[in-house]
Amino acid sequence: MLEALLFIMTPILAIWINRRESTSWLDPVWICYGAGVLAALSPWEVSAAVAETTTEICIPLAIPMLLFRTNIKSWLAQSRKVIIAMIVAVLSVLVSAMITGAVFAGAFEGVGYVLAMMTATLIGGSPNLVSVGKALDAPEQLLLLTNASDIITGAFYLLFLLTIAQSAVGKLLKPTTDATPMIDPRDEALGARLFAKEAGISVGVSVLIAGVSAGIAFGITGKLALPVVLLGLTTGGILASTAKPLREMRANMEVGNYLILVFCVAVGSLTDLDALFSDGSAVLQVAAMLLGIAVVLHYSVCKLLSIDADTAIIASTASIMGPPLVVPVARKLDNQQAFVSGLTSGLIGYALGNYLGLAVGYAFGVM
Repeated sequence: MLEALLFIMTPILAIWINRRESTSWLDPVWICYGAGVLAALSPWEVSAAVAETTTEICIPLAIPMLLFRTNIKSWLAQSRKVIIAMIVAVLSVLVSAMITGAVFAGAFEGVGYVLAMMTATLIGGSPNLVSVGKALDAPEQLLLLTNASDIITGAFYLLFLLTIAQSAVGKLLKPTTDATPMIDPRDEALGARLFAKEAGISVGVSVLIAGVSAGIAFGITGKLALPVVLLGLTTGGILASTAKPLREMRANMEVGNYLILVFCVAVGSLTDLDALFSDGSAVLQVAAMLLGIAVVLHYSVCKLLSIDADTAIIASTASIMGPPLVVPVARKLDNQQAFVSGLTSGLIGYALGNYLGLAVGYAFGVM
């Protein structure tokens, strides 16, 4: 009962904090993950079985819903520089994964899993990390250590993005000349009845996609092969996004993000910080190196391609930090175009993260 209250109510509080003007920079993902970690450190023992079941339910439902709002045609119609910047961000992560993999080859058992999961999250987001980890059957402790490492390293990069990124990157890249002031991007609240209707449809379609994906996996492999299920969830979400009425339902992202936050509380409650800074120190090093190289490569290539500063920053944010953090970074840049292109690019990243995370796992002999 207490676990249910923790998992259900913490995301609601985190969303409320994030929507306040003075605390909008606080990422709900971090708040929820932190609350879970605090619960794990407290004398109260959170049921591991309940937490694990919660994560296994939330992710398959959330992935399609997060993809329903994807408008690939709209993204492709955006300016050439936006698309190029996002491609550079994705390729930078892949190249960084190869370099980091070569440096840490044989350093510890399971490094291939870490590289695959970090690639997935740095191209997409937290749900991609867990989805790829589950699909590749990564050891549970390694998955938790990788998730914690991603949160820690990501915090430092977000601090950079929200403080000196605009001035620092502006010295390297050409200035942005076509920016228009930021409009508050937060949607007006949906009426309760309309929200309930849209949420019900979104969940129903997600359940259908999950069921079809599981059926395809059984049909192809004779078992619930998680890589096949994951690819089915991702592809199903993208295909469903072509239905305009579904794509335009604002409840998709609301419910999908809420499920991710519930997942963050649950997975945080399973975290062993002692293991992270002892047994998991190598995992933290891999995460830090992969992120660091990817960021340096991204801005360096953007310099060569004459991509302007704001476009480069928002593309990196969309890929590495995910759509939710596009909002505070775009506000910092005070650039409405960057906000729109960043959100769309981040949703594309959610889709690519699963495919490319699995590809990196296979490349490093996981399976």
